[in-house]
This record gives sequence, structure tokens and C-alpha cells, in this order.
Amino acid sequence: MKIPMITCKSPAISELLTKNENIILCERANPESLAKAILLLKNDENLRNEIKENAYSLYRNHCTTEKIGKFLTKILNDIIRH
Repeated sequence: MKIPMITCKSPAISELLTKNENIILCERANPESLAKAILLLKNDENLRNEIKENAYSLYRNHCTTEKIGKFLTKILNDIIRH
């Protein structure tokens, strides 16, 4: 299911996701920031659609169980070889 997402800023999130491209970010423990993010998605249909399509594409290209399994297999094989 394609759903635009809102989450708090963090270093881990920033490694994979890009603000206003495939995620909406808000400040941690800041209700006003969360409310603004919700209203941004509510009021901007184009942004909402862009974020959900980009996020789904990112998921399909990098985060499926098959992709993660291949990535972990490569890491484990590299560890075994060294």
C-alpha cells in the first residue's frame, strides 16, 4: 500500500530517506512540528502523491526482503572470506 509517511528527524532516517522527496520530517517531541507536517500533506496533493510514489520506489529498489537478504548475504560472505 502506498502511503506518504511522516517521521521524526534522526541520523538513521537521513541515511536512507530524503526530506520532502520520499518522507516528511518533523522535530522529535514537537507537536507543532508534527501538526505542520500533517497539514502540509493534507493540503498539498501533489507533494502527497510524489512522496508516496518515491517512497514506494525506494522500497521496491532497496528494502524488500529479497533485496535485504541479498545485501546481508553479501556482507556475510565478505566476512567469511576475510
